[in-house]
Amino acid sequence: MVAFEEPMDHCRLSSDDIFAKVAVGGEFLNDKQLCQARMLQKLVLKRSGKHMGLGKILLALGVVEQEQLDAIERLQKAMEAELAAEGRKPDHGAESGDEQRQERDFELKIAEDYMQAWIKVPPGNPGGIDLARVKKELDANSVVFGLLDDETIEAYLEDPDPEQPLLIARGLEPVAGEAMEIVYHFDTDPMRVGTLKEDGTMDWKDRGALPMVKEGDLLAEKVTPREGQPGKDILGQEVAPPKIKDIILRCGRGVERSSDGRKAFAKIGGSPRIGPDGKLLVISTYTVNGDIGLETGHVDFSGLIDVTGTVQTGFRVKGHGLRAGEIQAAEIELEGDLICLGGIYGARIGAGGKVRVSHIHDSRIVAVGDIVVEREIFDSDIETNGRCIIGGGNIIGSRISAKKGIQVMNVGTEAAKASTLTVGIDKMARRKIDEYKQRLAVLEDSCKELENELETLREKYEKAGTELGEVAQEQDRCMVEKRKLEEQMAKDEKTGRLVEDSVREKIAGLDRKYHDLDARVAELMDREDDFKGQITVKTGQLEKMVAEQTRIQGRIEKVMADSRQDRAVPIIKVSGIIYSKTKIEGPHATMVLEEDQRHIRIAEIKEGGKGKMSIYALKITPLR
Repeated sequence: MVAFEEPMDHCRLSSDDIFAKVAVGGEFLNDKQLCQARMLQKLVLKRSGKHMGLGKILLALGVVEQEQLDAIERLQKAMEAELAAEGRKPDHGAESGDEQRQERDFELKIAEDYMQAWIKVPPGNPGGIDLARVKKELDANSVVFGLLDDETIEAYLEDPDPEQPLLIARGLEPVAGEAMEIVYHFDTDPMRVGTLKEDGTMDWKDRGALPMVKEGDLLAEKVTPREGQPGKDILGQEVAPPKIKDIILRCGRGVERSSDGRKAFAKIGGSPRIGPDGKLLVISTYTVNGDIGLETGHVDFSGLIDVTGTVQTGFRVKGHGLRAGEIQAAEIELEGDLICLGGIYGARIGAGGKVRVSHIHDSRIVAVGDIVVEREIFDSDIETNGRCIIGGGNIIGSRISAKKGIQVMNVGTEAAKASTLTVGIDKMARRKIDEYKQRLAVLEDSCKELENELETLREKYEKAGTELGEVAQEQDRCMVEKRKLEEQMAKDEKTGRLVEDSVREKIAGLDRKYHDLDARVAELMDREDDFKGQITVKTGQLEKMVAEQTRIQGRIEKVMADSRQDRAVPIIKVSGIIYSKTKIEGPHATMVLEEDQRHIRIAEIKEGGKGKMSIYALKITPLR
């Protein structure tokens, strides 16, 4: 809160009063800016005992520029001249702080956000403060909104409590709007699970017809259920409501966003959906009226593949999504969902979305989303990061791993081999992390190999440099010796002395040696350049490998973070019978059922309290 001292004598206009009137009237500043300047002025006076003019304060705050200040002061002087002509001399003496020496009888405090104001009477004040003086002080500080009624203020002034200030003005708080949301104009979950009945069976009547749209259809829009309402502070200024956090309407292929970013429309005809990354998509459709077999060959289509018949044995299908009547021993690779109205037999399937099928036999299926089976899973390997739901059917002789739990009618038979049910484990993340770690191990070996090569190259480079220095010194000695002999020979010839042949031969030998050394210098310099070039190349390779290691480590951390954020549910619900020898695996505990069980819930729990070592166990309770 900011404290205000007593206002100046209101019987005469001060120079600052005239300045303020001119500045606000000329729209050089607003009331709120003036109020801030007055607060700072009084704070400076209180702390330093010196009066600083409003003009200097506004200039320091950056509210006005020097040219604007000059214009205000010119208008101020003109107004002062008019007042003087009318016999009302401006009170410049008030600026010296004379008025501040008067005994204060109340204090006005204003909250920094201008939403509240209080008056406080110092201890020892006899009371009976004039209401008009309080109103003038409020007016001087532009407090005009949310004021108490006069009767309440007068009652306080008559009998003030020095320990309890009076909240004399309160602003109107803004009302926050409701959070923005996205409304979709199509069925976003055509793969939804049917209704679970009391007897544990599923109502499969609704097969989830795929939504279809035409080009230009509205797919989704951002809406705000209720707009925020502005408030008002005690200065009468509007206070904007809190900003509503914007949400991004994420659009992928086949979708375009409106210019204001609030609506999404189909660019093409096809099937709309929300991708695994949250993007809105429209997937074009490729229809096969019949089977995928010899007549069609393998199918690779970036959109939705709609097969009215069967995907036959030995054929491959790759696309965004697949809807088929039946799938035999085929290979399926999808970015999104798979719907099979009949059964899947001997197939190998990877799906980036959900899988819904009547029954699965002798197949390997890996899906990111839920796997929903109507009748049974027999002798198959199933893995999902979602749920595995066989609401009205059986799991027989299979290995099922579902991060978010398993829901089934019966598990096993008296004669079938035992099944293994794994819950709460993100096997996909583990595989991806293992792959990244293998790449890191290969990179680490390559880095060590490169570092060894670099060390050898640096040794050779240094050795070549040392040898080059030695050869250059020998070359210099050879040149010096030759020069001395040549100088002596020139003197002897000048004086007529006989120059021995041995001297001439020695000079010729030194010349040959110099040229040989020169060739050696060139050779060593070439070797140095070659080593240096190899060092530069291999250093660059090493830097790239280190950068790749950093990127892979970042990917590992992201996979781990995403896996933790996508909560695991280590729970199995069996509405019928689960036979003995069935193996149950959780993230931390494992068990094998010793006897048949009916209508049970199996969940991994953590035991052990504060100060004790945590122990995980799989607990069996009745299914409710």
